[in-house]
Amino acid sequence: ISPARVCVLEIPISRWLAKKSARRALSLLMSASGTLALRRGLARSARVRVLTYHRFGEIARDPFCVSRADFAAQVRLLADAKRAIGLSDLRGFLAGEREIASGSALITIDDGFESTFRDALPILRDHAVPAVAFVTANRVGNREAGEAQPERYMTWDELGRLAEAGIETGAHGFEHESLGGLDREAAREQGVRARRQL
Repeated sequence: ISPARVCVLEIPISRWLAKKSARRALSLLMSASGTLALRRGLARSARVRVLTYHRFGEIARDPFCVSRADFAAQVRLLADAKRAIGLSDLRGFLAGEREIASGSALITIDDGFESTFRDALPILRDHAVPAVAFVTANRVGNREAGEAQPERYMTWDELGRLAEAGIETGAHGFEHESLGGLDREAAREQGVRARRQL
């Protein structure tokens, strides 16, 4: 597969519009109800943002795909502002052991698609920005892409090379089940199996 290959799957316009509309409605509702102002007023310490990505490339109307150029610009902005933090920084902050600047951000990348390795890693490495890849354990090494998934998942070798470059790995479940739809024991089993395999 050529490193320059981009995703070509197109998301149906109806699905794209529905997602965009739902996000806009939620934003307007929170603004109109005063929820955002209340949250800001109650915040007593630094606020941390978690920026979650899924894949990188050029997929028309895919709400889960960010272009390489846009991702590079976002990472550069965080690096220049010195607002990028790693998982250990966040853990220390939550435990009350570390101070971080308000407006700091942790980059996470879900699922474990190949573009995490191919596109995101070089950008993160060039800007010395930490990140966490939350990987679906039973899909590592799945080289199939298709209608449901526009690109293959990372191999074990690629995942290891991410770790060597300082990108942490976490579990995104074992089978990419919606944990909210599972009972407590089934959700726990997803986590245990994923951590064991990773």
